[in-house]
Amino acid sequence: MTASPPKLLSTSRFIILPKYSWAEFALVLALFLTSFTGGTIFWKLFLAWGYHPSFYQQYFEPAVMIACGKGFVVSGTQPVLLVEFLKTQRDSFNCADIPSQTVLGREGLYQGAWRYLLSTVGWFWKFRGVSWSGLGPLIGLFFAVTIVFMYATCRIGMGRLLALFMALGFASSAIHLMNLPHLRDYSKAPFTLALIFILGLLVVLPARRSTVFALAAAYGAVLGIGYGFRTDFLVNLPVFPLVLFAFLPGGFTRNLGQKAVATLIFFTAFFIASWPITSTVYAQGGCQWHVTLLGLQSPFDDALHITHAPYDFGYVYGDRYVQRAVSAFASGSPDAPPGIVYCSHEYDVQSWNLLKTLIIRFPADFMTRSLGAVSQIIDLPFEQSIVRPLQWAEFSARTLWTVEGLYRLRMRIVTSMQGDGKYLVAAALLILSATSLRLAFFLLFFILYFAGYPAIQFHPRHYFHLELITWWSFGFVADQMFHWLRSGSHSRIRELTARVVARRVVLFTLAVLAIILLPLITLRWYQQRQATSLFTAYIQTPREPILTGAVTEDGHYVVLQPTIERPTEFLTQFVEVDLNSNSCARTAAVTFRYDPAFPNEDFTRTVSIDHALASAGVTRIFIVLYERFRAVEFSGVQPGCILGVYRLVGLRSLPVLLDATLRPGWERLPLYQRLADWERK
Repeated sequence: MTASPPKLLSTSRFIILPKYSWAEFALVLALFLTSFTGGTIFWKLFLAWGYHPSFYQQYFEPAVMIACGKGFVVSGTQPVLLVEFLKTQRDSFNCADIPSQTVLGREGLYQGAWRYLLSTVGWFWKFRGVSWSGLGPLIGLFFAVTIVFMYATCRIGMGRLLALFMALGFASSAIHLMNLPHLRDYSKAPFTLALIFILGLLVVLPARRSTVFALAAAYGAVLGIGYGFRTDFLVNLPVFPLVLFAFLPGGFTRNLGQKAVATLIFFTAFFIASWPITSTVYAQGGCQWHVTLLGLQSPFDDALHITHAPYDFGYVYGDRYVQRAVSAFASGSPDAPPGIVYCSHEYDVQSWNLLKTLIIRFPADFMTRSLGAVSQIIDLPFEQSIVRPLQWAEFSARTLWTVEGLYRLRMRIVTSMQGDGKYLVAAALLILSATSLRLAFFLLFFILYFAGYPAIQFHPRHYFHLELITWWSFGFVADQMFHWLRSGSHSRIRELTARVVARRVVLFTLAVLAIILLPLITLRWYQQRQATSLFTAYIQTPREPILTGAVTEDGHYVVLQPTIERPTEFLTQFVEVDLNSNSCARTAAVTFRYDPAFPNEDFTRTVSIDHALASAGVTRIFIVLYERFRAVEFSGVQPGCILGVYRLVGLRSLPVLLDATLRPGWERLPLYQRLADWERK
């Protein structure tokens, strides 16, 4: 009998379908109880040390009312003691302190999209008493469920011991612990990891009808419930159908009927589980597109390691600023009603229309920002500097560890691996491609999607739990290498297998490059033409000069805002400043000044003249200005520097208004954002 050829890699090692035993159950139970205890203690010490959680406590009035037996309602006029509790000026609240004459109802209730989160807290308070400090067991529960699903996901790819080590590494992460006390944002972690675990089972289990249908129902139900905790879970809606059709054995065309039924089951389970939320969001609005527009503001560019383009989608991370932008955009639409209410259904429609316009005209930037998010997230476990490691190392060591030196050792190890996340993820993809191209492409899709969508608003509170990607890759690579070394062979057949494996790895690598680079190059080519057309339209739009002031002795020059007679809720101007930068001083700058008496609406911006990029010709600065704008101010001006200040008229002809600085020859410059870590300027 001919011996079967040994393999460089073992398919049974990455498609681990654990034979669950009492030992496995005991391990999971011990992990759950340990995590629950640790999370609860962490919460108590977090408060005892003088730290303050932030999960929008001022919006938790419906949770208080549920705890007090009033239902999911709010008060017409909040009782004084309730106001103090919601502002965290007091730790606890007594339901008897709600006056009997207090009018309760749903008028003004805009927390409908959080119903499941607030109901969970409300029922917890009903049995435990209404207090912030008493939330420890609930925090511990969320933490324990998260860690258990982390372990379960790692078991699809490695043995128990490695899966346990990866789960503990994830549990003790500084950025993870930093987000644990903030319930509103942390609540997404257990649901997201549960969804990831379900997807993992979907692609590795045999595609039996009963299995696929059960996983479809489970994914839909978990997603629907999670949506009631955080509406940004909607981003996970298309994932299941994509994975179902693209990555099950046999490819897209096999078992189409079964896949169609599974898709129907998934959507049915989702809508049943989420109906109280989806119906509320549709009727009253949910501000989900508003959040995405917030994430496009230029302060996020540095976090994503994105180089600045000659334009931006906004420069203020603030609700009122984006609200002004949406209202200004809607004012150019003949179908939009006047005076759109913030976060209403109509506001959602118009904010989506604005976002859609930006996507159509600047698609390459959205892809670049997603790639920037992927690049940062896959190195997340080793980028602990993001959370002031020394402070959090000391804090975490004293809460979850009895030996502070142990945690300091952990910090030294992970920081020594800074930048290695990309190599671990690449190794996992290449190893997987050697034995299963289907699973390798699934892992690639999973990484690009789940690590890419946090670009929507790139802040640690939105992506801390995605450390899972790198921890799983770490454990998978270690498991495969250990198994390979233990079962090595030196036969001639092994050498032939190695050639086949090498060929598959090379083909997969070329496919990955094509999947990433070809769309990016194509979208940039398209965007360059769209942006050129848009900015040319700006230049060709009719304008009128703005009244000017006088130059002061220190070279300060002020352009006064003229009176604008237009009965709209948000007064919008589109202003152009023309400069001859070669004639401006090196300290020259233009400031667009707002009224400082309204700090929440003070969108003052200063644009410096970059002399390193100066050349002969006109530099045009376009900026959108809103209500409370007061003046354009120049500093360091010289004769011949200021060529003119204008207000553009007939804005309805422009598809979208963006701030832009167009120096001479701007048409030949890249009109798209780039990856600072991967591309030269």
